[in-house]
Parts: sequence; C-alpha cells; structure tokens
Amino acid sequence: MVSEVLKRVYASGGSEMILLTLEIKAPSFVEPICLVQGFQDWTLGTEDGRTLLFRGAPFSYSRQKNDNRGKNTLRFAIDNISGEAQEYIELAMSNREKITVIAREYLDSDLSAPQRAPVYMEVQDARINGSAVQIDCGQYNILNTRWPRLTYNTEFAPGLRFL
Repeated sequence: MVSEVLKRVYASGGSEMILLTLEIKAPSFVEPICLVQGFQDWTLGTEDGRTLLFRGAPFSYSRQKNDNRGKNTLRFAIDNISGEAQEYIELAMSNREKITVIAREYLDSDLSAPQRAPVYMEVQDARINGSAVQIDCGQYNILNTRWPRLTYNTEFAPGLRFL
C-alpha cells in the first residue's frame, strides 16, 4: 500500500524528500541497527508505534523488483567506518541467529509513520569487504514451497500404515 503523497512524489518529484531506512535486528543485538540513507540523523515513528533514532549513513540500496519469479531480493551495502555493523553482523552469524531487515520509506513532511508498507526480509548472505558490509536479503520464496503443505504420513494419519 503506497500513500497518495508518495505516489505523487515518485511521479513528479515534488518538494518532499524520500527517506530510505533500514532496521537490522537479531536476538543478540542489544538494540537494532537503524540507518537512514544520507548524512543526517532522523527520529522517525514506526508502523507499530515505536519512535527510533535512525542514524545517517551512506548506503546503497537496490529496491526489489516486482516480478513473477517468486523470490524477491534486496541488496545493500553499508559504509562500515566505525566497525559497528561488522561487529553486530559477525556476532549474529557466529551464533547462527536469524537476522531480520526491515526496509521503510518516509517523507520528510511526515515522520510519524512510513509512507509505504514496510518490507520484512531475512539476511541470506553477508560479506565484509574492507570498509563496507554487503548484505543480501530475501523474502519468503513461494515458488519453492511444497503444496499441499500438509504431508500425510503415519505420524499425522496413523491409519495410512494399513493401506
């Protein structure tokens, strides 16, 4: 769901500025890593009523494609000058934890909530190259899902052993 204002900004540019944000979290993180594209820090509201400080950070972001492949991916790279992102990601990966990335889009005219429904993804691969952390995320892959999901076996349906 995209707000009307965001549609207008995409179509005509408008005077508003689009803020792309990432929230990266895992169970071992003390607090989530909250980043906004650019060099200015922003305090933004989330869809669940939280207010978070998103730190300005230079990162590249490639939005997912809307296609019928069934596997949508998001790839981004974070400038890792302070080393904090590398430390957090390595900790979560060494603990074999699920790392979740939430991508949100805001307009600078309305900081209370995202203008588009957030995209929740799970980190599939993370690489650390010098002063950058490159992360590949993906959503649920519906094409490689078994159907019907319920498997009839002797544990689920004990009467099958008599067939």
